[in-house]
Amino acid sequence: MKIPWVNFHHPKKWLDFGNSICSLLLLYFAAAAVAFSGRRLRMVRGKTQLRRIENAASRQVTFSKRRNGLLKKAAELSILCDAEVGLIIFSPRGKLSEFSSSRSFFLS
Repeated sequence: MKIPWVNFHHPKKWLDFGNSICSLLLLYFAAAAVAFSGRRLRMVRGKTQLRRIENAASRQVTFSKRRNGLLKKAAELSILCDAEVGLIIFSPRGKLSEFSSSRSFFLS
């Protein structure tokens, strides 16, 4: 039984291990290493701590981005689930941002 051996310098090199259990185990572990190699190389985003952002400019940019994301999620929720959604957001400066999935939505 001939098994391809991964060698970057000689990619067409073949090693003959015969019909032994060792060759089957080698094939199994080589396939497993190739299959799981993508998982080892992934970058994982670290956990962020929830605390107040001290820099005022960074805080405003973060608020703006997260507000827009929240408004987008509210719109998606109303469309996907056919739900009545109302959202009211006040900025630190008192500016109002609002979303309503329908015109006839009132708070009671």
